[in-house]
Order: sequence, then C-alpha cells, then structure tokens
Amino acid sequence: MTVSPFLQHLFPRHGMKNFVFNHFLMVLMISSVFFVHSTFSMAYEKKRTYSVQLGAFKKLDNALSMVDRLKGLGQYPFYGYETIEGKGKFYMVYIGKYGSHEEAEKSARILRKSDIASTYLIKAWDSEVEILKSTDTPLVIKEITYQLGKDRKEKVFIHSNGKLSPRVFALEGESPKSVIDIKDVDTFKKDQSEILVNGELIKQIRTHLHRDSKTLRIVLDLSPRHKNYRVNQIFYETENIYALEVEVEEEIKIKEKMAKEMGQWGPPHVMREVKQSGIELRSKGEDIAEGDVQVMLLKYNFYSSCWNYNDDFCNPKGNFDNIFIDNGNGTVTDRATNLMWQKGGSLNMVTWGDAREYVEQLNRHDFAGYSDWRLPTLEELTSTMECSWKNRDLFIESVFDRQQKSCWSSDTNGPARAWKANFHFGYVIDNSIEYKNSVRAVRSLPSALSKVGH
Repeated sequence: MTVSPFLQHLFPRHGMKNFVFNHFLMVLMISSVFFVHSTFSMAYEKKRTYSVQLGAFKKLDNALSMVDRLKGLGQYPFYGYETIEGKGKFYMVYIGKYGSHEEAEKSARILRKSDIASTYLIKAWDSEVEILKSTDTPLVIKEITYQLGKDRKEKVFIHSNGKLSPRVFALEGESPKSVIDIKDVDTFKKDQSEILVNGELIKQIRTHLHRDSKTLRIVLDLSPRHKNYRVNQIFYETENIYALEVEVEEEIKIKEKMAKEMGQWGPPHVMREVKQSGIELRSKGEDIAEGDVQVMLLKYNFYSSCWNYNDDFCNPKGNFDNIFIDNGNGTVTDRATNLMWQKGGSLNMVTWGDAREYVEQLNRHDFAGYSDWRLPTLEELTSTMECSWKNRDLFIESVFDRQQKSCWSSDTNGPARAWKANFHFGYVIDNSIEYKNSVRAVRSLPSALSKVGH
C-alpha cells in the first residue's frame, strides 16, 4: 500500500490504519461536542416555564382588577411588570406555570373558548428566579371593608396585593382608638380616606398615606360607651387579607361566665319547636341570571360578600340563621331549611358534569342509608353561607368539613356556565362548567312539625 508523503508526515510511525482510527476518533469527538451542546440545550429548555399572558396595563389598579375577576372565575392568576423601551412600565397579568409551550397554548385555547380571554400571549420564563424578579411589585392596599358578625364582633378587613406586617396600638381616653400602621405602601385609594360604618363598637375608619415614609395609617374610632376593648389580629395569607376583630371585654367575661355555669355546650336538653316547612327553598336546578341571584339573596337575607366583579348580585348585610345538627353518620341536618347535607363532600375538585356523576355514585352506594341525594340549587347552597369566617378561613359553620372551599350548584347561567358558592371568599359566582369545584350533596327531609334537641 502506497502512502502519500503528507500522510507519512502526519503519521510517521503508525501508517494508514492508525490514520483511519484517528480520523474516526476525531469525527467522534466533533460529534460529541454537538451532542453535548444539544443535551445542554435540551436541559436548558426543560428548565423554562411558560405562562399565558392575558393583559397588560399602564395602571396597577387595572391589573389588580383583572386578577380579582380571574380569581372569581376560579383561576389562579399572578401579575408582574415589564419596562418597555420608549413606553415605560406595564403591569402584566398571567395564568399558569407550564412545562412546555404546547401545554400553555392548550390552556390558552381553553380560556379563549370559555370567553375568559379574547387575546393572549405565551410568556417564556428562563427560571423561577426570573418570575420572582418580574413579579416583585410595590405593596398596594386595594380596599378596606367592614363587617358586623352575628356574635356582635366587628371586623375590619385590609385587602392587599402582598404580605403585611402592620404595627397595631391603642389610644385610650374619652375617644378610644385602635391605630394600624403599615409600612412600604406604594398605592391606596383616595376615596377611602374616611369610611363611616356607624357600628356599635367601631364608629368610623380614617386613613392617611404618608407619601414620604410610605406608611399607611388606619385609625378605628371606637365608641366611648365601652372602656375595655379586646382587639384580635387575623391573617389570611392565601388571600393577602389582614383583619382586625374588635369586641368588648365585659361581654367576653359574661359569655365565659355563662359558659362555665351551663357547661361548654349549654343545657343538654333544650327543646325547640321548629316548623320545618317554614322556609322552603327551590330544590330543582334552573337557568338563572345575575338579577335572579340578587332577588334570591334579598328574599331570604342570604349573605354574599361584594367584590368588583359581583357588586350587582351581592348582599353584605345578609344574615341567615341555621339550626345545624351533626347526625354522626357523615351528614348534617339544618332544621331551618329542612335539608340534610353531606358533612364533607367530594375529595377532589371536579367539573360540573362530573359533579352530577359524583352525586349519582352516592345514590348507587346508598350514602348514609339514602339514595335520593342531589346537587343543591344555589338557594340551598347559599343558605349555608355565614356572614363571617366561622370555620377558620371559611364562611361556613365548623360542623362541616373544611376541604370543600368552593361548591357547585345545580343552577346554570346559560349553556356553558353554572353557579357555585365560594366559601373561601364568602360569595356566589358563576363558572365555566369545565372548571373544577368541590361537591357537597343535599337531600330534602319530609315536612313536619317536630321537637328538635339543640
């Protein structure tokens, strides 16, 4: 075999066979470089996160309004900001953190089909750090609301876009006050500088944002009629809500004394005569509009908190008295409405269609010995809504399980939407039937006059 002088110069001792081997090795090394580069690219691509961008606003308040509206529709939005050259800062509203562009696109098409999003963009995040950096927005106090509970406790709720670390102190004297200072506040509504509530304990709420120190001072003017107040602080971290609960020390001592004299649960055999047919609620699902819901809330004095997306069908002054009895078999009876409820409900959140299937399964298995369970109407479901947090962070009595935070009703609002009760925020709202909520089934009891131990 004749070897060229050039190859002999390259491989003077090893000949052509080793040249072929080394040539193969060189090709393998070059290929490995491309393979490693491709592998790193794929690994980098896997680290990326994708979100559906539904809005871009110059004003933060507008972005917050969209976030609240999306939460009311059962979504889990978040927001951040971007500085666009020549246009300034924009606040963006996003939904979801998906592992691929295709998954985000699929979700966006569902949102569009459900009339939640008319237009959208897919936002790619290179890392979780980039998401956190983008969503590091200023602290905004969105709203301050007042609520009178059935137990005569008065509460003030401070709604924000982030975690709060307020400083609370009291000013005693002829005009007692509770003062709340919140630091690093960027924005607060000017029209809430003075809120006249005229409660028995809290007469008015005054606010002032000190621009230099960025400290929002909230003053609760208390009634001089009482001298000793107890103020409790409550944090609802998931919703970014901080609450101050005010009650009178003398009344607390009276209640504690009565409880001690009667025992923790009161007299064991108090008999109450209840006309079970006194309050008869609609038991068959119908197609109802927002106006119908408002009529229902006022007719029965049912509670439903007001937000910017449901102020046409809410009733923050509602206060309905239930008579709940735990039957000890996974069911709860309400003698005020003559209904028997599941104490718990579905363990997983399901679509509206699957909610009906869940109830059918209860009947097939004779849950608690009955086979006439059904999906409740919105009237029936709202009758269990309390006017304040009773079950930790839920607007429902503690006799019920806490896992079912938002439950489907049998009532619809058009062909693609159904009504639900959100016990986490204390309101009724409609959702796309493709969204997922919990189920708490109900059945009607025979109407009769009876004496009930309570």
